[in-house]
Amino acid sequence: MPPLHPALLSTAPGLCVALALLGCGGGNRSQAPVAPHSLTVTISGTGSVGSTPAGLACTGSCTTSFAAGSTVTLLATPAADQAFAGWSGDCQGSAPRCTLTLATDKQVTASFTAATAGGNAAPALHLGASPHAQRTTLAAGRPG
Repeated sequence: MPPLHPALLSTAPGLCVALALLGCGGGNRSQAPVAPHSLTVTISGTGSVGSTPAGLACTGSCTTSFAAGSTVTLLATPAADQAFAGWSGDCQGSAPRCTLTLATDKQVTASFTAATAGGNAAPALHLGASPHAQRTTLAAGRPG
């Protein structure tokens, strides 16, 4: 940068401060790129995990990278005969969504278990007047 005329500096003191902050040395000042962080997902059971923003679609173990500082939301989706049991690792809890900020590398496990009848098992009704009476079991349906 060519030297500034003293008259210019005396009439515009803010310019001098701005130039001082920018650095008047004129060298090449490039910052090193920020390395992305990896997100590793392991699946236990049968299901899948996807992400927003897009970039992760796992049905087993997988690893992908996102820009450092990215906020990533994971969504666990069980297979037809499975139920989502919960997260472990850098995600915790039983909600199917988990949001992470990738300030460091992260590892999560999504666990799926065999689905049950959804708690709709019909209670048994036992009829009989005495312990020696023939036992009959009736299935009582639940109102729909």
